[in-house]
Amino acid sequence: VSDADQTVSYKVTFSEAVQALAAADLDIKGGTLDADSVALAADKLSASFQVKAAEESTADLVVGLKDTVLDVAGNKLVVPTANTLTVDTKNPAVATIDITYTLVFSEAVTGFTADDITVANGVRGTFTAVSATNYTLVVTPTANFEGNVTLDVAAGTATDLAGNPNTVATQSVQAVDTKNPAVVLATLSDVLISDADVGTGKAKATIVFSEAMDQSAAPTVTSSVATTLTNGTGAWKDATTYEVSYDVADVGVEAGAVTFDVSAAKDVAGNTQVLAQAVSSVAKVDTKNPAVEISDDESGTGNIAGGDITYTLVFSEAVTGFTADDITVANGVRGTFTAV
Repeated sequence: VSDADQTVSYKVTFSEAVQALAAADLDIKGGTLDADSVALAADKLSASFQVKAAEESTADLVVGLKDTVLDVAGNKLVVPTANTLTVDTKNPAVATIDITYTLVFSEAVTGFTADDITVANGVRGTFTAVSATNYTLVVTPTANFEGNVTLDVAAGTATDLAGNPNTVATQSVQAVDTKNPAVVLATLSDVLISDADVGTGKAKATIVFSEAMDQSAAPTVTSSVATTLTNGTGAWKDATTYEVSYDVADVGVEAGAVTFDVSAAKDVAGNTQVLAQAVSSVAKVDTKNPAVEISDDESGTGNIAGGDITYTLVFSEAVTGFTADDITVANGVRGTFTAV
């Protein structure tokens, strides 16, 4: 399991029908269950769910079942062997980049050492006197740094065989970039992604990076509502901005802030982007249709003595735009309508 396939779909098949399967019945190590994905088949002989492997991890993803699963007679499940997958979601980091400098004097000198070389934004390493005129110094740039490494040799740090001191050296300037790019923002185009967006192509995620990126390769962008935002097609808008256009599937998902896992992008220097989970600042996804239940105040057959029948309509969530005209009545006349 890697960044590219971080979410794993599981299917469990039982030897006989079970009563239910809930998140509490699953034993998961090295990953996180998508609780909304847990579904028991209509015949109750199988179930499916999705688990997302841990970020920046090389620990195995282990998924098992507990004996809290019961058949219709109330017998406990015989716990099966857990399913184990090898995981590597850890992004490679930039290794040490050493720079070897060669310092050449116009004539043989004595008394020249590594301490005579001033290094900015780097650490001095191995110093070698190749000859009386040639010297080398290995410098390790400062970690997670983007800028210039400079080397200076002041006047009078060495002398020739006649005792004359050296003149000041022209400063050496070397640009380096060992800094990993980061995701600084991810937003969805709409404040609310709903049924109305199905088939419109309006759902667009904008990923903003902290620096100019290598546009020859695309980052991997996975949405936390991948079952709703599908077929993501991405393109670079500019050097720091990547946009993904999604199809919206009507799959009955109701989620809060949407998150995006972003990985595998590189900056122009070749440094790999730090694995990031960016949260959309405004958008929510709701493709779940509200349900309605109808009940009345008559325990048996309505009659003249019982008077009017009062119906109560309860929606599964808050709705707007519902009026008496939305209710179809057969063999009766609509009366007072109240939005309680």
